[in-house]
Amino acid sequence: MILKNEKGISVRIWSNRIVLFLLMLSGLFYLYTAAMGQWGVTRQRGILLTLCIIAVFMVTNPTQKLSSRFSFLWDFFLSLLTVAAYIPALLYDLTGESRAILGPSNYEIIGGGVFILILIEASRRSIGLPFIFLCIGGLIFCKWGNLISKIIPPQGGGWASIIDYINYSGYGIYGSPLYVAATIVVVLVIFGGLLKNAGGNTLFNDLPNTLFGTSRGGPAKAAVVGSSIMGMLTGSPAANVATVGVFTIPMMKNAGYSPKFAAAIETAASVGGQIMPPIMGAVAFIMADILQISYWQVAVAAFLPACLYYLCLFLQVDIHATKIGLRGVPRSQLPPLKKTVIRSLPMTIPIGALIFFLGVARVTPQKAGLMAIIGLGIASWFYKESRLTFKRFYLGLVDGMKTMIQIAIACAAAGIVLASIDLTGVGVTISSTLIDLSGGSLILLTVLVAVSSIILGTGLSTTPCYLLLAFVCAPALIKMGVPPMSAHLFILYYGCLSQLSPPEGLAGYTAAGIAGTNVFAAMLLSCRIAIIGFIVPFFFIFNNNLLLQGPLMNIIISTFFAVVGVMALSVALEGYGLGRVGVTERIFIGICGIALIAPTSLTVNLTCLFVFILIVYWRKLLRFVKRKEGGVYE
Repeated sequence: MILKNEKGISVRIWSNRIVLFLLMLSGLFYLYTAAMGQWGVTRQRGILLTLCIIAVFMVTNPTQKLSSRFSFLWDFFLSLLTVAAYIPALLYDLTGESRAILGPSNYEIIGGGVFILILIEASRRSIGLPFIFLCIGGLIFCKWGNLISKIIPPQGGGWASIIDYINYSGYGIYGSPLYVAATIVVVLVIFGGLLKNAGGNTLFNDLPNTLFGTSRGGPAKAAVVGSSIMGMLTGSPAANVATVGVFTIPMMKNAGYSPKFAAAIETAASVGGQIMPPIMGAVAFIMADILQISYWQVAVAAFLPACLYYLCLFLQVDIHATKIGLRGVPRSQLPPLKKTVIRSLPMTIPIGALIFFLGVARVTPQKAGLMAIIGLGIASWFYKESRLTFKRFYLGLVDGMKTMIQIAIACAAAGIVLASIDLTGVGVTISSTLIDLSGGSLILLTVLVAVSSIILGTGLSTTPCYLLLAFVCAPALIKMGVPPMSAHLFILYYGCLSQLSPPEGLAGYTAAGIAGTNVFAAMLLSCRIAIIGFIVPFFFIFNNNLLLQGPLMNIIISTFFAVVGVMALSVALEGYGLGRVGVTERIFIGICGIALIAPTSLTVNLTCLFVFILIVYWRKLLRFVKRKEGGVYE
């Protein structure tokens, strides 16, 4: 029996290597299409999806309940079935015109049905149960939704028409989400994998530690900066916590932060990477495609709210360190500043190239990603230990394609949900219901959409979460007159915040596990630390200046008061300014902070600014007066 298990394990190892090699080849293929142009719809998107499904079965999440030999045989069978079920879609891509005349064949319907079931199983393994319930629920609604509600139209063709639409219409599995994943996202994710293997850790870890390590709360500040950079590349807060948190959380604990605070900071910083340009965990490119605008418009609009979010985190880390008396790490225990800065400079070349080609040259995102990879190849040769050798290039491609596994499957599975929404009109129904419940009040509608986004986003990674909310919740806001950009950023924020919100915040669970602290307590603290993320979206719904839209002077004024408002909120949340701040004072400072960020009048802003400064300096002012009078103030 032992020999059989060992043989089964040996076969699994070799099959894993083969699959990883195929993923590497597919990475090269997508770099080629980024340079030379994409192939047909189903070929460009289906090759990626098929390989990613096989990788889920054979590499990342194989069957665990069976013995090693039967586990391998079952997963190998599912992999072969995946290829067989993909062939009808591939043939349709090659012979679409004749097929359109003759209609779907039985072979195509059977293959399409099997492929849907395989995709659902792959989604269960890679994403989790919550999204599977949505996929299955969508299919059930397509078939029997008219029995539940008269609003949902019956599907006259039965399962055949449903399978045909989901597989072959271009609006289901192979729709817009998978298109963005197979053209834009894959190149940028490969870039992230190559950057990681070519000395990127110097930029993500060593440089933040060197820059902030000696300041009070330095390790936590370095964690905020490093996690934000890594978070925008990974596209998964939980994955980012698991990757970066194993270094940053122990480092914060050793510096004197409590395990609960360390877990909360890492969670909030990792979640924030999904809203931070230029990459935003790849969501920026999907949002641009849905809104039919340029990527750069999304990145510019998302910039200031994301900066306010991280400013709030950074200030709370600093104030908390002051409150509990933490000091920085001695310079002797950190990497040399000059050497680290010099070694980090080459790594700015590829990131600078990405931003330049996206924002200035305005080439396609996939071409910009390709130029960033070329820039990385040049930058890596400045130092011997970071050179992008063949081995590192291979490892980078494989790392990038591993990251793409969940993204591609999530986008394809989201196609099932979106096709179901399109066929049944459930999206319109939900939007109309939210508007009816709000009674026509935009303020109440934003609250309902925020709560719905957090609930629907529970348990989902960023990409499937945004795709679901974009077609279910965002239309309600747009119907009430909210600009599409504001509406989509609004639902993105609250969808991402579900990652740290109890009871099912995946990033929060991961961070608490690493820190060895109470999960629920750490989640509540992370919500408090990330409070600005819950507040700002309400205000950019009513104030486009926070999205850098409008007259320049209005943008400057709004930005100034928003920054001061974040400072006030940070003081109120930590209960410490120039000294301890009482409960009543914290309440007043918090109100002033919210009012400063909100779209209020200049008079209100100036009044709140005066009150904030007065409360913070109140004790110092009293000491000064008492000293003048010859008394003593305690």
